[in-house]
Amino acid sequence: MASETGKRKIGIFGGTFDPIHYGHLIIGQLALEVCKLDELYFVPAGNPPHKVTDDVTETIHRLRMVRLAASPHSQFRVCDYEINRTNPSYTVHLLNYFRKQFPEEELYFVMGADSFRELELWYHYKELFSMARLVVINREGSDTLSLEERAIHYKKDFKAVITLITGIHLDVSSSMLRQRIGSQQSIKHLTPKDVEHYINEKQLYQKQVKNRA
Repeated sequence: MASETGKRKIGIFGGTFDPIHYGHLIIGQLALEVCKLDELYFVPAGNPPHKVTDDVTETIHRLRMVRLAASPHSQFRVCDYEINRTNPSYTVHLLNYFRKQFPEEELYFVMGADSFRELELWYHYKELFSMARLVVINREGSDTLSLEERAIHYKKDFKAVITLITGIHLDVSSSMLRQRIGSQQSIKHLTPKDVEHYINEKQLYQKQVKNRA
């Protein structure tokens, strides 16, 4: 759906996706609907600067699972830009890449509330506001007022365009799936069947793992 300016709207949703689950897909769908996006790209992290990479599942598996999860949805896409990078990737690099791919479109970067609260710790974070509109997802029960205050600050000082999507009820996380698999418990109904089958086929997360996000 084109914006008021006639430009197409492209969403970007990055994450480790280790593994991807229905919560990620719900967030993607909400971003599509609230922001009236034309497409939303899932971008699995390759070498995440803020995570211990030795603890992250191999990129080939995470990328394959994201593709399996996204494939049934006509507006979902998958980008392997960060997977293919050999150096640590920061959001400004990712948005630069998308700007080159979509020079005329409006870009929307989807992020969680915790990341938004720590945005000033990000590499060249001020540049993000001129590169994309931010879509901030806040789970139910989490403080909304602080997010609104921060959004007002960024809008005033940096002319940022920020959409807050609040009160999202999600009872699933990647760490939950890893823990359940490591404890030999079912993950049925927590992730798409194709992802569940892939995890079983490749015997991923079979050992009890740490509670990483």
